[in-house]
Amino acid sequence: MIPKKRSLCCVPSLILVTTMALLAQDVRVENAQVESASISGDLSSTVRSIVGDRKGPAWLGYSVPMLEGRGDMCCSSDGDCICSLEGDRRRIASSSQDAVTRLEGGRRLAVLLRFEDGAVGRVAAFSQSCRVDAGGLPFIWLGQADPSQSVGLLSDQIASSASRLRWSGAMTAIAYHSDGSADRALLGFLDPQRQEVKIRKQAAFWVGQTRGTEGLTVLRKVLRDDPSAEVRKQAVFGIYVSDAPGAEEALIQAARQTDDRHVRKQGIFWLSQKAGRKSVEAIVDAVENDPETDIKLQAVFALSQLPNEEGIPHLIELARESPNPKLRKRAIFWLGQSGSPRALSFFEEVLRK
Repeated sequence: MIPKKRSLCCVPSLILVTTMALLAQDVRVENAQVESASISGDLSSTVRSIVGDRKGPAWLGYSVPMLEGRGDMCCSSDGDCICSLEGDRRRIASSSQDAVTRLEGGRRLAVLLRFEDGAVGRVAAFSQSCRVDAGGLPFIWLGQADPSQSVGLLSDQIASSASRLRWSGAMTAIAYHSDGSADRALLGFLDPQRQEVKIRKQAAFWVGQTRGTEGLTVLRKVLRDDPSAEVRKQAVFGIYVSDAPGAEEALIQAARQTDDRHVRKQGIFWLSQKAGRKSVEAIVDAVENDPETDIKLQAVFALSQLPNEEGIPHLIELARESPNPKLRKRAIFWLGQSGSPRALSFFEEVLRK
């Protein structure tokens, strides 16, 4: 069947075609009024032309190279997941015939912009292998875009928007670009002279999540230099989610800092979510040696959160022997909350005396 063509009166050099066949190798979209368009000139001018011509809501998308080794970036790890762009963010495929065979590692990233009445209102990003439901809206696909132009377009969305759905989605998309321009943009978002706290916090997370060893080095600097306690705390979380060698040591160092109580408390908390001898030692050290009582109490809580009941023996020791009554009381409380058989045995021992 020959696809029907229609023109856009105000968008020169763009021909839109309402056919799924042209998009089969580009994006997996359904429940949409699907059109294709070419990028004329640079990406930003093409997007402005399309967005400015439309009155009702619609989606526009393109693809760029995606970071390697990050897996699929979909709404769920479920193989039968369909990512809904309108309303609920996830639904389950209705039959086994709907299941998606994903490309390993995502390979390319689909960047999607929702716009209405001449303005972009939301940015989303998925692995191109993911399946998306456009909620019956027009869906315009531009094909492959230059990644540096994409980073520029998305950076403009961040700079000009107060809407979290817009700037947060744009930064997420930038973080998954496999391009040096994305690295530079993320560094720029961490600049306290030019960026708000909310932007720096988001950037700290994504630098830790996606930028490996280089990102870890950047976050160490943020811990030293950023003037905002909120950003420094988020940098600790970025270190926690980092898969770079040395991330655990950096987290331990954060928990042992002597001049920043906000960083120490956050470091202790995230150490509690990790298993391992070094993490436990750092938390116990905070209980014994930190000069501030509230951080000691945070470390007691951290012991209660260690996986596989690793903290229970230390809590029992604190409950028995700590000279600090606040620490003893807090250790007893968390032992009671744990439901551990060893904690119950401890309470039985105390009651028999």
